[in-house]
Amino acid sequence: MGIFTELGVLYARYREEKLMEHIKLFSTRLNIPKLIRACDEQQHWKELTYLFIQYDEFDNAATTVMNHSPEAWDHMQFKDVIVKVASVELYYKAVHFYLQEHPDVINDMLNVIALRVDHTRVVDIMRKVCNFYTLFTASILFSDVTYWFQMSFCNNIACCLDFLLLGWPP
Repeated sequence: MGIFTELGVLYARYREEKLMEHIKLFSTRLNIPKLIRACDEQQHWKELTYLFIQYDEFDNAATTVMNHSPEAWDHMQFKDVIVKVASVELYYKAVHFYLQEHPDVINDMLNVIALRVDHTRVVDIMRKVCNFYTLFTASILFSDVTYWFQMSFCNNIACCLDFLLLGWPP
């Protein structure tokens, strides 16, 4: 266990291009907390997120992705992580994060957490974050057919989110 961990620490310091491959190959033989510290010190956010997921620290993984999104964000991975977080507040931070940085895929993320969030609070977050000129595309699943509505924020976003989160018909 020690040699694989020490090699991972050295990769983190000197050969970062080999680090992720090493972590994936030897994840069962690593001392993950030690390698987490090394990746955090060297600012390898993608690798740090992967290690948090392997160590079942989903709250830390989600927080790392949101704090260092240019390097660590992957939509499919984040969807898998956000479902497993223990802190309910991270759901609302994730909504805010997606509105700020990735509004084009917020529907997909909202579909994943729809049963775990307070819909009124999500609508309030959207009202605070979005400006009046923002166009929002929402998908509404109804009888296995996806309908797309493009509507302006000022009048219809609350209705649109209720459809998205609560389902149709209301």
